[in-house]
Amino acid sequence: MGRIARVCCLCLPVFYLLSTGVFGPAALAAEEPNKALKYHAILQKRPEPGYVFDRFYNTWLDQASAESLQTFLQTRIEAEDSTPNRLLLAFFHSKQNDDAAAIDEFAEALKRDPDSASGWYYKARAESRTLDFESAAADLQEARRRNPDPKLAVSIERLLGTMLMRSQRTAEALAVWKALLDAHPADEELFEDVIELHLEESLFDEAAALSERLIAMTKDPYVAIMRRLRLGDVHHRAG
Repeated sequence: MGRIARVCCLCLPVFYLLSTGVFGPAALAAEEPNKALKYHAILQKRPEPGYVFDRFYNTWLDQASAESLQTFLQTRIEAEDSTPNRLLLAFFHSKQNDDAAAIDEFAEALKRDPDSASGWYYKARAESRTLDFESAAADLQEARRRNPDPKLAVSIERLLGTMLMRSQRTAEALAVWKALLDAHPADEELFEDVIELHLEESLFDEAAALSERLIAMTKDPYVAIMRRLRLGDVHHRAG
């Protein structure tokens, strides 16, 4: 058998496997979403946006389309209309910058689980992105009444203050942030976060007063110096 004939004989099985999809692009594409399903299984137990959902979303899109992911999530709801399945579809819509669709899914999830503090919080976040600050504030009020865990409770109060500010309810916003800091009087990181929230709303006098409180509780000399420099910047911005 000649050299060319031998090469052809060796290649024919490979061409056959590729043409039948055993090792072809279609097979590889089908395999990748299976990897994404590992993240989906985790999200079923703890549905929330963030690192795991981003891994699920990005791993799926590495080998398949956003349309196929949406179809998959909708099919899951058709099979079991549960709160986790609704939340995951809502997170998908948020990733696609379709906050109106996300809000609809959050609302459906809350019909089934109205005591979900996280559901109310995520719905409020989506509403804030549509500039519906009053609805977001109302939903955050619902969230805080649902006994959120301590970490979520802090996030709720931070966002609630911002939504009240954007709704021109300054006194209420300041009261929310004050109560938050009063509940965590030694949390320096939280103080810094709330100071930044005040600065974002151009509340320079209030931010300066909080900065002075933070400096007074600071034990590290270097950190205290840096915070004094920041206080000077706040005064400069106030004019």
